[in-house]
Amino acid sequence: MIMRGFVRSRLRNAGRRAGDGILFWFHFPLVLLVGLTVYGVVGYRILGGWRLLDALYMTVITLATVGFHEVHPLGPKRQVFCLVVWHVSSITYP
Repeated sequence: MIMRGFVRSRLRNAGRRAGDGILFWFHFPLVLLVGLTVYGVVGYRILGGWRLLDALYMTVITLATVGFHEVHPLGPKRQVFCLVVWHVSSITYP
């Protein structure tokens, strides 16, 4: 009886390596950060028609919560988008 359970558990875990769980928790935050950056850049480009560098700069200072200087004046739509990007990033960062 014990041997059957052991064999089943070995078969279930046969395709996994020992460090897969660690790799998942390393890659997951990185994927979230890249995804948020792409979301921010695309959003600023669509809402404001900004150049790629301006959109990337605004996304990075928003994600880093630096708030150094807005590239262009923010209208109400861009302000709401900026708040959404900041809020999602504050939830996803541990």
